[in-house]
Amino acid sequence: MTNQELVDLVTSNGMQLENLSEEQKSNRNIVLAAVNQNGIALKFAHENLLNDREIVKTAVKKKGGALYFASDNLKGNKEIVLIAINKDGLALEHASLELKNDREVVLTAITKNGLALKFSSSELKKDEDLILKALSGWRNEKAFTYACYSFQKNIDFVRKAYGINKNILKYVTYDIKDEKEFILELF
Repeated sequence: MTNQELVDLVTSNGMQLENLSEEQKSNRNIVLAAVNQNGIALKFAHENLLNDREIVKTAVKKKGGALYFASDNLKGNKEIVLIAINKDGLALEHASLELKNDREVVLTAITKNGLALKFSSSELKKDEDLILKALSGWRNEKAFTYACYSFQKNIDFVRKAYGINKNILKYVTYDIKDEKEFILELF
């Protein structure tokens, strides 16, 4: 097959990149066409293309989780990571440690999916505003379990969190659940 025929093939199904030769998987045009159709096709690209900004940016625009396959260098690139987490907040899992400690990056991720709090730095899991923001989305009550433990056992914090997401009660500590006055106050 010619390169143009291969580009046409992966343009209709990016995952066909898996079946190509190593030489073809290192062809920038073929890989770019594949990830433009399906971001996860980045998985099959030759490793020398996993640090190509345009290819990785195209892949994460299609599928945020494609960040997993990017080079470590690009996992630490704020622009690339923001694109990925704007597509899928849980892509924060694949970002560099430095970016997992970047408040702007984590806020963007938890705005997309509160459960992304799980992948933030331990320092940011102590940020009350971020935790409350993580809880504010639909079905994000489990984010409560990713907050720093000192928040999880703090009645005042639990009261605020409950005001945002009533479903957190199934995740509060037994110490809090045993506070009968507090529990009665909620109902």
